Formats: sequence, structure tokens, C-alpha cells
Amino acid sequence: MAARWIKRLVLGTAEACRINALARRRNAGGLTVVCYHGVVERPREGGLFGNTTGAAEFAAQLDYIGAHFRPVTAAELAAGLEGARPLPHNALAITFDDGYRNNLTQAAPVLRAKGIPAIFHLSTGYIGGRAILWPDEILLRLMDWPGDGLPAPDGRTVSPDASRLEAARTIKEACKRISPAAREEFLARLRAETPATPSGYDAEAHDFMNWDEARSLASMGFDLGSHTVSHPILSGLDAAALRRELRESRAVIRSQTGSQCLTLAYPNGGTGDFSAKVLRAAAESGYPVAFSVQDLIAGTAPPRFAVPRVAVPGHVPLPVFYSKVSGLYAAFRRPAGTDSRTGPVQ
Repeated sequence: MAARWIKRLVLGTAEACRINALARRRNAGGLTVVCYHGVVERPREGGLFGNTTGAAEFAAQLDYIGAHFRPVTAAELAAGLEGARPLPHNALAITFDDGYRNNLTQAAPVLRAKGIPAIFHLSTGYIGGRAILWPDEILLRLMDWPGDGLPAPDGRTVSPDASRLEAARTIKEACKRISPAAREEFLARLRAETPATPSGYDAEAHDFMNWDEARSLASMGFDLGSHTVSHPILSGLDAAALRRELRESRAVIRSQTGSQCLTLAYPNGGTGDFSAKVLRAAAESGYPVAFSVQDLIAGTAPPRFAVPRVAVPGHVPLPVFYSKVSGLYAAFRRPAGTDSRTGPVQ
């Protein structure tokens, strides 16, 4: 409890006391990469929308980035990490995962107005479809499950001790460690017992863009990268499935949009979500750069196929955001796994 109080005190005063400035100066020669998911017109309250950032909140974060960092494109990033051309001081890359329509309708206008580049990673199997991203669908359907006990993929029934949402999140995390076939079987069970459209479904937060909209992002000068085809946990795939996820997604992005597709973002992105086999497959699939999500500053010599990113979930107080991108926040980070959709798991 005392450690948490000290952390809040330091982060709350770090900007005014110029502690963030000192952290930025220490990291000035290195790279920072931030990871967003969705941007919505108005912030969503409640735990179902932890990966959505309000548009005004996003604009304020970009103002800080513009004032203290040099945002870079995918081409600049790849050249810098491959050693062809040095990255500028205070280099920062803005990335998005998944491919939500709100990336085009809400995030892109703010980025364009401020002249800031970004990389949008697409889960190509969802582009142009009506499906909800599977981790979100599992969570939404568990919240709609009839009765108090919630089903788990191993056949158990979980009785929420206090919070149904927390129990549902635990089950969702367990679904990341089972095979895609077992996950689909579990989802089929959930779909059979819950409404066709989950009650917590929110079109602005959950809908994906189509290929015309993805092309619009590219025509605006934004970079498009891959977030695989079906958003699997890559470390659990066999070699053939892994190659398909990495190569087919890149090929369809390039053919549909004309984008070079220079970057890959690993789904979920924690240390258990990729492996040496995944890193090799990323390199062999033609990506110059691949990203993880470990809530760390990338620094001066990040591994090119596991560049760490700083997670930016929704509802982050600005002082915490300042400390995240400045590198101070990582000093207080507990050694733990990371869920890229909700930030560091602590």
C-alpha cells in the first residue's frame, strides 16, 4: 500500500517537478513506441471499454507528444532499426492495433490536424466483416451469460466472488492459452446461450473498418501494418498456421491498399505471446520490424522483432500518460505479464 501511495505521489507531481523532463533527457537517444487501440468521440465508462480513448483525451496526449518528441513514420522507424539511417533524438512512433473504424473516424482527423504520423495495424480477417474481435466477444457474452455461474473453457463453472466482470476477464485471459479450435468451440457455446448481438456491444467501439476505409487511411499518408489475420496468440500456433497468419495478412494489406506493410504487431503482445519461433517467422515473412507490448521504453537498441511498446489504455490520467511516455512509469513497474488491451497486468 505504501509503495502504491508513493508511486501515485511521484507520478502526480513528476511533470511539475520536471522529473519527466529528466527521464526524457535520459532516453533522448532512444525510441519510444506507444500502443493504442480505439479512439471514441466520448469516453466510455466501465470496464468493458478499457481499450478506448476519448477523442479529447487523445488530442491532449498528442499535444504532449508533439511538444516533447519527434514522431516518426514506419519507413523512418525501419531504416533506423535496420541501421540504414539514425533515428532522430526523442523519436516516438504512434501505433494502433486491430483496425477499428474509429481509427479512421476519430483518431485520423486529430492526427492529421496536428501533423503527426501513425501506424495502423490491421487484423485482416475482421476487416469488412461484422464480427466482434474474439477477446471482446468472449467478455461481452460472459457478461450476458444466464445465471450466476460463468462457464470456463476447461468445463468448470466459475462463481464470481465479488465482480462478474473480473471473473469474465479471468476466463477471457484463460482463452488466450487454449488452441484456436478449442476457443471457437467455447465461443460457439457462448453464442448458443446469449443474444445474437451482445447487450454490451457498442458500434463505435467494436466495429472494424472495411477495405475502402483502410485505403482512405493509406491515402492520407498513414502507414498500415499487420496484426495477423485472426488475432491468435502466435506462440501457441504450429509452424504452418504461424506462417499463414503472418504472410497472408501482409499480402492482403499490400494488395488491397498499396501499403508497404513494414511492421507487424503481435496480438496481445506480452512476453508469453511470442517466442523465438515467432521472431524467426516474422523475419522470414518480410517484416523489417515487429512490436510487442511490454509497457517499456524501447530505448537505444531494441530487438528489431520484439520492439517493446508502451500501452495506452483509456481513462489514463494525463500525469500518468506523461510518465509513461517519458520512461518514468517503467521504473515503478512490477515484473509481470502484459495484456496489450488493458495495459500492464499488476
